[in-house]
Amino acid sequence: MKNEIIQAIKQLSFDNKVVLFEDTKLSKNIITKIQTKFVIGNPRVWWLKFIKKPQSFTYDTKYLYKQIINFFKPNESVWIVIEDDTNFLLLSTIEDFINIVGECNYFEYNIINLEMNKLLCENDHDELLLVEL
Repeated sequence: MKNEIIQAIKQLSFDNKVVLFEDTKLSKNIITKIQTKFVIGNPRVWWLKFIKKPQSFTYDTKYLYKQIINFFKPNESVWIVIEDDTNFLLLSTIEDFINIVGECNYFEYNIINLEMNKLLCENDHDELLLVEL
């Protein structure tokens, strides 16, 4: 999945706009901080064990990721934790991330505002789940 996202970033010429954090101490610290705030323990996928019951949103579309714009400002910078074999981290605007998702196969992601008090994720049940602390 990581390679597909990297390819989408290059294809969209977002190399200078989107930061992909490689597996570094910094990225691990940020992911751990986010996970500690929003998730209980270390589940297989975060949405299984949110610290607070999420609000669930469903839409009649196969392009659920396009609805992200309803929860954030288009130019808002956010952390994005991609859940894959190992979690990895992006820093992007909402608008750019929506374009990246549109170039990729389905994957689960968590979008966290920089204040780390709001998390939105898309799960494999065609839901957007919102947790606000």
